[in-house]
Amino acid sequence: MRAMAVPLLFTGQFYLDASGMAWGLWYVPQQPDELLPDAPPDALEPPPPSSPEEEPKSEGGRLPGELLQLAFAGDAESRFAQLELMQMSPELACEVAKDLNVEAAIRSPHANYFLQTLLTAHREVAVEVLEGQLQRKAHWAARHRFGCRVFCRLAEISEPGSVAEKILLRLLSEGGTELAFKEFARHVVITCLGSGSSALVEKALEIARSEPWNLAGSRWGRLLLEKAIEVDTSLAQELGSDMNRLSKLQKKSRKARFLVYAVRKHSSAA
Repeated sequence: MRAMAVPLLFTGQFYLDASGMAWGLWYVPQQPDELLPDAPPDALEPPPPSSPEEEPKSEGGRLPGELLQLAFAGDAESRFAQLELMQMSPELACEVAKDLNVEAAIRSPHANYFLQTLLTAHREVAVEVLEGQLQRKAHWAARHRFGCRVFCRLAEISEPGSVAEKILLRLLSEGGTELAFKEFARHVVITCLGSGSSALVEKALEIARSEPWNLAGSRWGRLLLEKAIEVDTSLAQELGSDMNRLSKLQKKSRKARFLVYAVRKHSSAA
């Protein structure tokens, strides 16, 4: 409705019009509906379609930048953004990947899940677009509480000759056995061993074979060794050749009993 011009006098608490009626500060006099002119015929027509020059939007009508803001906003918002991301076309997902800062996403307790979904749902375009950032941050991210999850997803989608395999092979070659002794990085090596391509499996086994007894005595390295024994029974035979040493490890740490059990199981099967 259109506002009616009424001369008012301000008294400090309310307005007085020419007839002496008081109007609150919140009130604006309005004309009745019947005095308004009829709306033009084109007022109810839908807006014209967007021009091809406008930035593409997601299924929910959000621009890539708006979707990234949701991913960082909170737990529920990040999940909602992931749902939209999974329904996106590869072209729009590519635009999202170009605007994403990998380090900021890894540091975020919410956006790291968005990055994981981007890599798994749009692996063809996302990994290639983010290759440079993932390469530069690989050693830091693999040791990070949230970053190790991202690189575990890379291992799961790796295929022979893929960009993901290339990134992880470089990480395992440069990081070496040190990765197996780190609380979070060991998850990346274990995932490469269990779900990676054949080249990643062989590289992870090479790490396990390099220092088996040092890994056996390490809190984090034992878990990699247990997984490696399942893949390569020759490790079980090597460790089983000195059961006295394994028994001493078991006395030092109760959790070492799982390694002793795996050695006995697979060495006898071999």
